[in-house]
Amino acid sequence: MVVKYWPAAAQREENASPFLVKQISRTSVEDYLKRGQRYTIRGITLYIKPTDILEVGFLIRRKAGNAVERNKTRRLFRGLLLNALLNLSPGRGYLFLFHRSFRSTPAALGTINRLLARCE
Repeated sequence: MVVKYWPAAAQREENASPFLVKQISRTSVEDYLKRGQRYTIRGITLYIKPTDILEVGFLIRRKAGNAVERNKTRRLFRGLLLNALLNLSPGRGYLFLFHRSFRSTPAALGTINRLLARCE
């Protein structure tokens, strides 16, 4: 029996987020790591920096499992962004650094939302 935990986790053509979301470029990742405020909780580190529009990016460490597990974490995170299940504020840049792989469970979504609430 397959249990689906994420509501509407399939990717859609358009972005459900009410804000314009820009992907963080590879060249500005170093700026986030050096100058951003850092918050850590259960295998995720979040770097926040004020920006003109909402910017979101993520990195997954090689220690976060094999390639299959890292790809599952990438798909999970992209689904969360496209379906606007994360509480992101406009005018901020968010860089998520995953230290371990995350499965699609309600606990993982709760962990990410607690991390976002901590930085408010």
